[in-house]
This record gives sequence, C-alpha cells and structure tokens, in this order.
Amino acid sequence: MNGVFVESKFIGSSMFYGPGAGASPTAASVLTDILRIAQSKESNDPALQMCSSDLPQGELIRKGPTLNYFVLTNCKVDIKDFLVKHQVNPLMIQQGIENDEVAFITERLSETEKKSLKGQVKQVSNIKQILSIWED
Repeated sequence: MNGVFVESKFIGSSMFYGPGAGASPTAASVLTDILRIAQSKESNDPALQMCSSDLPQGELIRKGPTLNYFVLTNCKVDIKDFLVKHQVNPLMIQQGIENDEVAFITERLSETEKKSLKGQVKQVSNIKQILSIWED
C-alpha cells in the first residue's frame, strides 16, 4: 500500500492511500500533479480530471512519513546552503524556471524536525505546499 499525506490551508490534513507502484512512481506522480495544478492556476484551465468512488473505509497505520516534499515560492536564499546549515540532507532539489521557485525532498523527519524546518523555511520563503509520503 502507498499513501500520500497532504497538508493544506484549505482542507487541513488529508491522507490518500491504496495499492500503488512503489515509493518512487507514487512520488513522481504526486509531483507531476502538483506541477499541473500550479501551472493551471496561471492559465485558468482545469488541472486534473476528478472522479469520486465509494471505497470501503480502510485502516490507516501511520509509522511516519518516508519522504517529505516541500514546494516553495519567493525563496530568498540558496536553498541547498540553507538546508545544509540547518542539518537537513535533501534527497533532491529542483530549481524552478524562476530562481525563487524551488522544490526539495527530504527523508523521514520527525514531527518536531518537520515543524522546526517549516518554521525556518517560512523565514526565507513562502511555503506553497508540503506533502508527506507514507509507504508500508
């Protein structure tokens, strides 16, 4: 089972889970969807096709996220240097077309570490989205 945990200012915390292709394909799909949504905001085109389903209620076992995805805008610092300074070793950093847009992936962070990093990042950028990915 793969899971995606989304924190949003509009809907709060949400968990989406189900059978999947594995951590990397799931993560790639999530990032692609986020980029489509971000791009559609500028063009006013619908980002994704939506559908609903009456799925049975499942049991969620949270052992902690395996990956955290941060998407930032208006980033005023070199994010790589910033993360190293704060003892965070990113798995990947992606710079946007505009240098002030950045996305990075971290390994498992405790809730305390994530909250601390979130506070530090807020001082140098706007946080557009943070996703945490769980995998059984």
